[in-house]
Amino acid sequence: MTELADEVVRWLEANWDPDVTVDAWWKAVAAAGWTAPHFPPDQWGRGLGRRSQGVVRSAFARFGALRPPGGLGLLMAAPTILAQGTPDQVRRLVPPILEGRVG
Repeated sequence: MTELADEVVRWLEANWDPDVTVDAWWKAVAAAGWTAPHFPPDQWGRGLGRRSQGVVRSAFARFGALRPPGGLGLLMAAPTILAQGTPDQVRRLVPPILEGRVG
């Protein structure tokens, strides 16, 4: 997982701005697939293993950047919507969860 942590750090070096708003930061993190890196790329992730989420969050913390949003929405709602929701529900409901706008 060292390669993944190194990739995250490179991304953070290029993108982290401590003066950016939380909303703008979490949108950028979600757009890059770091909020849920274990989700498939066509579902706002990076197609990585389940353990990747912990590696990503740890790399953010070590770097000193605000970590991606978390919570029950990300742990339960988003995966359920992705697995059982209609395409319209997925499109409307999952991005706000990944961007930290809905918990």
